[in-house]
Amino acid sequence: MRVLLIRPGALGDVLLTLPVVQALHSQWPDITIDMMGNPAVLRLLCGRTAVHAVWSFDGLDIGPMFHPEARPTSELGERFGGYDVTISYAGPADGVFARNLTRIAQGRVIHWDARAGSHIGMHMSEFLQRPLLELGVPLCADPPRLRLTAQDRQQAAAWFAEHSFVNGPSVALHPGSGSPAKNWPAEQFAGLARCLDAAAQQVVLIVGPADGGPANVVQGEMRGMSLTAAVGLPLWLVAAILECCAGYVGNDSGISHLAAAVGVPVVAIFGPTDPRVWAPRGGPVTVLRGSAARESSEDGPLHSLETVSVQMVIGALQAMSALPEDL
Repeated sequence: MRVLLIRPGALGDVLLTLPVVQALHSQWPDITIDMMGNPAVLRLLCGRTAVHAVWSFDGLDIGPMFHPEARPTSELGERFGGYDVTISYAGPADGVFARNLTRIAQGRVIHWDARAGSHIGMHMSEFLQRPLLELGVPLCADPPRLRLTAQDRQQAAAWFAEHSFVNGPSVALHPGSGSPAKNWPAEQFAGLARCLDAAAQQVVLIVGPADGGPANVVQGEMRGMSLTAAVGLPLWLVAAILECCAGYVGNDSGISHLAAAVGVPVVAIFGPTDPRVWAPRGGPVTVLRGSAARESSEDGPLHSLETVSVQMVIGALQAMSALPEDL
């Protein structure tokens, strides 16, 4: 049994699709699952999930798939034609790509538009599994999981040693996300870091390519204190570093989903997005959401991230992990 999952999107989108992989592998243990999307993200899954190989969704070689009158090349026929089942989350079934895919795929093709927004009435990880019902595959109730390798953990241990961490718990903070509107104020992340430092808790600041603004604020306010930045690291190493931490605090971001997927206690701070749809899943995970403001949008009340206090976050961390009660 060979299955192709076409899942364009960022880190969080991909991790929320992992229950699909887990359900397919549970149904057919000898299955071969390939994924197409952003290779920089998808490579994280190889060797840590049941995903076998990854393909790029943005390469020029699949350009003809987006032209209404194009004739897909023989190479594309080989790329898409060797699967018993293809599940595509790349837009609606009546789109150009979907029509071309149906023409050249030799096996069964299921189209499922993943851009459903916040009105789906269920968590996104459940919504993404709905195509499995057409295959008679039982849905997976488990949260997204990554199985880190021994080499991943060895490299994380080497990173901690290189940065002179002493024995004891560390707390990871990730002040960025895919949108500034989803970010808890950087000044409050800095206030949290100062409280952790005052209680002799080591702080790891996760800094990705789009996190420069809020990360700079936190680092600027933490000069001379105990804070170590993990800057521009590969996702597998970030995952392994997170697994070693006693707790994690972040926004509605892919890194928050990554932390949950490796089992670290997560405090996720939400504002404009609905945690009933987008919250990280794992255990333990606590979601803190800003209080609803008076003004509203078409999607409902707006939520002010500033109303989530540093003390609320500390209390959530203490309830889930081994942080001291007098923090």
